[in-house]
Amino acid sequence: MIFRQFIFLRIQDSVASYDRAIEIKPDYVAFLVNRGNALYILKCYEEELASCDRGYK
Repeated sequence: MIFRQFIFLRIQDSVASYDRAIEIKPDYVAFLVNRGNALYILKCYEEELASCDRGYK
């Protein structure tokens, strides 16, 4: 249980890091898609789709 909470927090941290990176380089596809992947793990499906869509355009 504690391990799951730790992983969940680390994934949330990675989303925040991708958000900061996207502010600097908004059209970098890897940031957008990886952010989407992290959001998918967190079950934030609408945000995940928006991030990935933006990355694939």
